[in-house]
Amino acid sequence: MFTEIIDSIVALVRDNLVVSVAVGLLILFVAYKSFKLVFKVFLILVIVGVVLYLIMSMAATGTATKKQGLQKRSLSENITSLHLRL
Repeated sequence: MFTEIIDSIVALVRDNLVVSVAVGLLILFVAYKSFKLVFKVFLILVIVGVVLYLIMSMAATGTATKKQGLQKRSLSENITSLHLRL
């Protein structure tokens, strides 16, 4: 999952090189002018990224466990449980 995100970012940079260079220069300029602000924003983005990663990894684990639980039950039990939900 993480490698897919990195691959999409690399593809975006390769496809839009001029925009990527301009954004990079803008970030460097803002970092030079107000380093504390950029550092705080970067820290907040890292924390949010870690939280989102943990949420997605826990959701993926729960989905896999649920699928295994459904596969262990017999077909009639699955149909009955699905019927009761509707």
